[in-house]
Amino acid sequence: MVPDNCPELRPELSWLGHEGLGEPTVLGRLREEEGTWVQVSLLHFVPTREANGHRLGCQAAFPNTTLQFEGYASLDVKYPPVIVEMNSSVEAIEGSHVSLLCGADSNPPPLLTWMRDGMVLREAVAESLYLDLEEVTPGEDGVYACLAENSYGQDNRTVELSVMCESPPPTRGTPLLGTDIRKGIVHRDQT
Repeated sequence: MVPDNCPELRPELSWLGHEGLGEPTVLGRLREEEGTWVQVSLLHFVPTREANGHRLGCQAAFPNTTLQFEGYASLDVKYPPVIVEMNSSVEAIEGSHVSLLCGADSNPPPLLTWMRDGMVLREAVAESLYLDLEEVTPGEDGVYACLAENSYGQDNRTVELSVMCESPPPTRGTPLLGTDIRKGIVHRDQT
């Protein structure tokens, strides 16, 4: 909105950085209180998560002069979380270290929560959160869930962890069951 009291210096309004958002509409001259005239330009668009942080400006230029005014603002589009990064199913050997990752896109940032069997294992307000499991055991087999939530909504995903028992290495003198493929017979190895 720009004062417009002098017909010879009628301002020209334009939007800066509106590409991909929408086309501006100039509404013409409107009369305000106390005899002041203003010219208004509106930009209509549907806010999307992709537009968050977009820098948008408005420029008022007065023809045949060097007078020009600009103002800028960054769009702050609020939207619910979407989990964008997550492990697929994980297989691990007993005693190994496992890191499960959950990452979400949202504004404001989400509260990320790792859970198993309804119990909260770890949570933080962050864009990504690791759940580190040290020296896993078969008792940690199961489905792990990540919940991402903010005041605009929530999303959740699960990952299945399978922990395989590590068989001890054979000791010398222990009879092993082996297969002789050439003869199609099964025998005990006496080494």
